[in-house]
Amino acid sequence: MKTTAVAVKIDPEMKARMKRLAVSRRRSTHWLMTDAISQYVEREEKQESFRHDGNRAWNEYQETGLHGTSDEA
Repeated sequence: MKTTAVAVKIDPEMKARMKRLAVSRRRSTHWLMTDAISQYVEREEKQESFRHDGNRAWNEYQETGLHGTSDEA
């Protein structure tokens, strides 16, 4: 998989914290940043999908009036 470089500016304190964490985890700071970004994007995509599904269900209800009752659930 091809990758590209991205520059991120962080304050010196955050950089030091990441360095300490990387050393304790026996990982590179690069690995920590890519892992954190991956987790964030996956979490946000799931949340976006949940919102999309909710909007789609609401629109369907608005059009049809059909819904599930608590007994059916």
